[in-house]
Amino acid sequence: MDSNTSELIAVLALYAAAGVPALIVYMKRRDPFDPRVFFPVFYAYVTSGVCLFSFFWSGEYHPGLKAEMLIPVLLSCSTAILGFSTGCTFALYGKLGQIPGRRILHSVSTTTQLISNRLVRNASCLASLVTISIYACISHYMQIQQAASGGIGKVDKLACADETTLRWFYLFAAVSTATLTLAVITDAFVSRRIFSPAIVALLLADFLVCTYSGERDILLVGGIWCIANWPKLSRIQLIMFLIAIFGWFGISSVLRTSGLGFGSQINAINDVRVEDWFYSLTHFAPNVHVFTNVATEVPAVDEHWYGYSLLGAFASFIPGNFPLKDITPANWFQDVYDMQGASGFAFSQDAEAYLNFGWLGPPIWFAVWGYFLAVLYRKAIQPRAHLWNVFIWWFAVSVSLFGIRSDSRGIIKMFILGAIASKILCVLADAWAARTVREFPQRRFHPPVRHVPRTTS
Repeated sequence: MDSNTSELIAVLALYAAAGVPALIVYMKRRDPFDPRVFFPVFYAYVTSGVCLFSFFWSGEYHPGLKAEMLIPVLLSCSTAILGFSTGCTFALYGKLGQIPGRRILHSVSTTTQLISNRLVRNASCLASLVTISIYACISHYMQIQQAASGGIGKVDKLACADETTLRWFYLFAAVSTATLTLAVITDAFVSRRIFSPAIVALLLADFLVCTYSGERDILLVGGIWCIANWPKLSRIQLIMFLIAIFGWFGISSVLRTSGLGFGSQINAINDVRVEDWFYSLTHFAPNVHVFTNVATEVPAVDEHWYGYSLLGAFASFIPGNFPLKDITPANWFQDVYDMQGASGFAFSQDAEAYLNFGWLGPPIWFAVWGYFLAVLYRKAIQPRAHLWNVFIWWFAVSVSLFGIRSDSRGIIKMFILGAIASKILCVLADAWAARTVREFPQRRFHPPVRHVPRTTS
């Protein structure tokens, strides 16, 4: 059996590990947003799907991928998917039987909850406007630095920026995404309309800023918007929006390597060809690009970390400078292999699991991850779930999909800070709403009419 056949079998094994359990769960529950359905499929795509498409498209893998380690890495990714599904099933087993429908219910049970939800929606819209504005200013400052040095594309833009500017850039990229996600979810929770003017304006603003800065965070928020408004959308509308998101993913990938501003971006859009769009979808580096490089050198050259990166992730919340905070897997990978420009990845969760615990790391790491996501999902789909439970589930989904291509420090810090900030906001809104109801008992607050989801047998 030649190497190409063995690699193809390993890729198909990965797809089987992702697709077969996902299909079984979907046929049983008819819920595409069950974590056992969407997460393994998405993970399989970003892990090896692009790698396979790239090979069929051009006959060669992405530059920098260590083909000699591809088969064991793909098999390890298959065990990671099975571990994730096992963790989810363990958390959900026997606890979903009372769920009356296949969609998350946006039901409002009390006047106090209705007022609180509206307050959270208004506050999150305002916070989103502020953070997107700051994000735009930082992006423009970086574009000015890039233009002064004559650079082109995202890689040159990052290379031209100083460390402080980069830190603020990535901070507000994450914060603006989190606040916009909260605004989208809370608006879907309290609004009758699909297209709320405030949310449309914020989505458009974030779209323009992300296009200008070469980032693609808006695509994730757009997907969350589709999911949050799913009960209000027809199937045709949902498919059209998802096709638009997928199409723009390819176009934005082309734009990341072109031009310095809006004028150049517009010219680049006019010059995008179909083959360029397909090339961008099939030639960005998959997770196995990082994983195969790490597996080649560890433990042959470098030692395993044995949980050091996890300690560093939690130590990042402690003020002060000490060695545990200095080294992250993403920085280590870029420093040792100088791969930032070639890979486009900060790191990957499967590679970090291997870096810490060897081949046993990915299935255990992903099993814990799946259990945690499933617990949040179980609380979010309750008929009378609090707004924060619904938000923190979708926020965890956003962070998880983003975190597949990052290290643990980035996703743990983003999730914990987002959870704390949103919880404080919801608690304050609940207190204000309760006080309002007590002081104005004669005032009537009419909750919006809800679409009742179809039930399943």
